Amino acid sequence: MSKANSDHVACSNELSHVAISTKKSQHFVAFVVAFTAVYLIIVSSQGGLNANTHLWLLGAVSVSLAYTFGFTGLCSGLALTFAADTVTGFEHGALGAISNLLFTASMTLTMLLPYFAQDQEKMSSRMLASSAETSIFIGLAVLSSSVSVGLYVLSANIGLEHADYTLSSYLHQVLASVVMVIGICPLLILWRQKQQWPALPRDPKEYSAWCMSLILISFMALAFGRSWISLCALLLVWATLRFSWFGCCLALAITTLFISPAQNNSITLPQSIGVSDWVITNFELLAWFFMSATSLYFASLLADKRRIEKNLEARVLERTGELDSANRDLQLEIETRHTIEASLEKTNKRYRALIETAGIPVIVINDNYLIKHWNGSSEATSGYRYES
Repeated sequence: MSKANSDHVACSNELSHVAISTKKSQHFVAFVVAFTAVYLIIVSSQGGLNANTHLWLLGAVSVSLAYTFGFTGLCSGLALTFAADTVTGFEHGALGAISNLLFTASMTLTMLLPYFAQDQEKMSSRMLASSAETSIFIGLAVLSSSVSVGLYVLSANIGLEHADYTLSSYLHQVLASVVMVIGICPLLILWRQKQQWPALPRDPKEYSAWCMSLILISFMALAFGRSWISLCALLLVWATLRFSWFGCCLALAITTLFISPAQNNSITLPQSIGVSDWVITNFELLAWFFMSATSLYFASLLADKRRIEKNLEARVLERTGELDSANRDLQLEIETRHTIEASLEKTNKRYRALIETAGIPVIVINDNYLIKHWNGSSEATSGYRYES
């Protein structure tokens, strides 16, 4: 009966855990959908959506959904892409929508196949788990963007008569895609791994100051030109050095969404543009990519340091507890020995007093039949005196 009750309790706990996990997954999906919808509204309010403008964000969101929910997440990402195409009115028609879906699917698969190839249960402990994994993540972002943009350009050139993509525009789209992936994916992935809504900081003053600085820089950029956005490098350094791993990813995502050059630079570039001209044209985007990748990597290094320090502190506390426990056991053993010795000494005194006061001769001998002790009656009877 007891075993049946324990099995029932274990089953109830497991079902409760599954229900809570499902609820959190639903919260995650709702958050991602709302996140994407708000972004599309913001970009649309700035003068209309270009068919390519939202692709980078949707690719990053699709990677996060597929990483969390597998094939179901990938289908959700494709559904978001189709919904975004519906919002834009299928600017390039059905073939353009198919190219967008191909882009989202190829980016997600090339990004996550190295992780899905291993045990899926351990994925959450590998992606962005350390500075080494963060480096691999950035490398995969570049690789997946190159592949997915290549397929997108190929399908667009085949299916769209007015499509005119060159190598310079291809590289620009790769850069824009990488910026969105490394800017958005870490936030969504780490938020999902936390398995809870992020707690507010104990002292929000610094976070508030950071947000106010970002708003001020945004207004300066709108009023006096995008050159003011270079100050965002200071904000990223600030977030990297002062915020937590999740806080840095949140700061990177906010700046990427609202100030990133990925949604401002034109992807239509001249056919004969040279390398130096391309670098000058895309300097802001290149700078943003290197700033984002560098801040993400150094934030992961600091997270590694904090994790090591935390583990070391826990280990020291554990060893201190073990030593305290051993010390208490030793003190208890010493006290026990002292008690036993005092008891033996008391017993020995009583034994000697009993022998000495006995009215009959008492002789104590050892194993070799040598006399060890005798009492006063023995001395009186034998006439010999005992010398101790």
